[in-house]
Amino acid sequence: MNNQNTPDNNNDRTTDILNEILDNYREINKLSENSDNNKFSYFLYWKRKESRLLKRELERPRKFYKKYKRGTLIRVDFGVNIGAEFSQIHYAIVLNKNDNRKNKILNVIPLTSKDKNNTLNIGTVVFNNYIKNTRRQLSKVKKENETVKKELKTAEDIEKQCKKLDKEIEKLDEIINYYSDNPIFSFACYKNITTINKTRILPKINEYDFINRTQCDSETMNKLDQKIIEYYTNFE
Repeated sequence: MNNQNTPDNNNDRTTDILNEILDNYREINKLSENSDNNKFSYFLYWKRKESRLLKRELERPRKFYKKYKRGTLIRVDFGVNIGAEFSQIHYAIVLNKNDNRKNKILNVIPLTSKDKNNTLNIGTVVFNNYIKNTRRQLSKVKKENETVKKELKTAEDIEKQCKKLDKEIEKLDEIINYYSDNPIFSFACYKNITTINKTRILPKINEYDFINRTQCDSETMNKLDQKIIEYYTNFE
């Protein structure tokens, strides 16, 4: 039995629903022009992306996904959600203890740039360390290149080495520049624990990117565990 919220096979009814959705989206887009709510500036981009993800889910359903360790820092596209639900792109921390490649979803704690009620300051140790490591890697690549060039004999080999170096430097600079402009925020919103599908996780920028594979230290995770216990349970 169908109800008013369930689509049926009536083509006219389906067309009416699609037209209403499109009209609503147009109105939302128009209203957002005079709104101070920043999430709506991302509304149309997200709806396009969401429709592509749903289409892909039907056309090419995935059986396996990347496995994530507990405490891993990831970058997530939360989309545009209702009310105070987390929206847009944020870093997050994976909470799952026993993830596997067949698991489609993760429980995560989003990170924010502001110290709000019920957030935990996790510091910028991870971020700062990896930026420093990337800069060290950049310096190392340049030094190794100078050593290699001295050993090369032909102009052709030197040119190839220079091109290789340029690509390496470009990738490392891309990481340094991106995270300098988009630092990993220091406040974990443990009151906003949420479940996401792994398709919301954005890929790393290049092979030098530490996101999606770097874990918070045990001290940070222990502090988060304690806050979660205090906020969600009656245990002392």
